[in-house]
Amino acid sequence: MNNNFYLKIYRLIIGVIILIAITTQLLTFRQTPSNFLSYFTVLSNFLVSFVLIVQSLDIPQIKTMNTIRGAATLYILITGLGFTILLGGKNTEFLSWVNITLHYISPLAMTLDWFFTPSEKIPFKKALTWILFLFIYLAYTLILGHITSWYPYGFLNPGEIGYNGIFLYICVLIISSLFISFIITTFSGRKNK
Repeated sequence: MNNNFYLKIYRLIIGVIILIAITTQLLTFRQTPSNFLSYFTVLSNFLVSFVLIVQSLDIPQIKTMNTIRGAATLYILITGLGFTILLGGKNTEFLSWVNITLHYISPLAMTLDWFFTPSEKIPFKKALTWILFLFIYLAYTLILGHITSWYPYGFLNPGEIGYNGIFLYICVLIISSLFISFIITTFSGRKNK
């Protein structure tokens, strides 16, 4: 058996574990499905699970899979770093193994997958489209929160930190995301040895 076989098994196992963690969280979550799907953590982990599972299967890969994989790496790094820095890594109301999986294992696994497996070169200009999703997510969250008075994260709630505070968080998020995207694209283009 070659290394490619073990890589596929690794991707499948991690992808399925992430999917089980998301499903467990959904089944034990005490909010509406629309609120559940409003968490960036859930969205980024769904994408990571999808990417890892699809890449573990012997099916033709879509042409843009490498770009999607890079985006998944960015989003899950935002999830892991955001949880650790902004939320202090607190074990909120969820099961601890779910929290550990979604906020630590998934970011680590996807980052290792990105940096230690071959990929096609992604120009930084193309990676800028990854930032567009962040703007869409932030706009959706702020509009939904304004309508429903519910925000998935306190640092996006103007009632808690004001609009100036939100603006500051968004600026830091975008600048950090651009920096991380630059690193991701810089390490793209590696070939099998």
